[in-house]
Amino acid sequence: MALFLPAMLTLYIFYPILIISYFVYLISKKASKKTIFLNALFIVIGTILAFGVPWLLSFILFIELFPTYIVILVTIILMKLLPLEKYSNITKIFIFILISTIIGLNTNLILLGKNLLKQDRKITEIIKKKLIIKNGDFVELKGKGENIPIRYNKFDFLTFGSNEGCMCGYWIYPKVERSNIIPYLLRKKDIPFSLVKPSDKKIVIDYKEANRTYCLSIKIFQKKSLLSSLTIRDHLPFQYKNSKKRDLENFDNRLEYLIKHNIWNAILYYSNIAKVNNKKTISNFLDKSINRLN
Repeated sequence: MALFLPAMLTLYIFYPILIISYFVYLISKKASKKTIFLNALFIVIGTILAFGVPWLLSFILFIELFPTYIVILVTIILMKLLPLEKYSNITKIFIFILISTIIGLNTNLILLGKNLLKQDRKITEIIKKKLIIKNGDFVELKGKGENIPIRYNKFDFLTFGSNEGCMCGYWIYPKVERSNIIPYLLRKKDIPFSLVKPSDKKIVIDYKEANRTYCLSIKIFQKKSLLSSLTIRDHLPFQYKNSKKRDLENFDNRLEYLIKHNIWNAILYYSNIAKVNNKKTISNFLDKSINRLN
């Protein structure tokens, strides 16, 4: 399954191997003929009555858990090469956890270190003076902010989905919620704005994204004077350049799945230590930089 064989081929090959291995185990334990017969009968009836259950087990064992298995296997091999005979079992367990964590997190170790040191997501906020909005005034909104990342988890990882109807599989990419958030927040704060009419009061949005990193800049002007600004720089989770192409044959996706789809990255993801909410950051900035007078 390292090369992600088709799901039905996996069932045809690996499931029989699993059954044969089980009977070899029974024979090695010198089980009685009655025990072997009852086990065989149970497997046959169970396969006929619940055909999807063995397929699900095969899916979990050979697809979902394969990257974790590789990390454990490599860790065991490395520990066999280290001179650990004199160490206690507790020490060996600690070393195993340490080595497997390093291998499992791999490139995410750098991101984790930056996250713990608060060096990954850089927010620069400068407020020189508040923009005052009186009755009859409105803000001119300039720039393109339709694709701003609002919510995401930087430790989100590529996973695998399937469709029983077509008997096919596909990649599920890490979720990044994007939105044109500025107009929504201005409406919510009851601040008049226009996308087409000129005004001496302006909000200029600049968003750039490259190689999974982005820079969002929001600047507030009155006439030509810069009153306040917000800059957010951060790192997005894995996103293939063509997210609509979920073909399992894609090598980049296979590699990303193999090195990141394991229990160590899952622990980081579900801990939410790298969960980002730009909506809250932008909303707080607008509250501090714009004052609406009734």
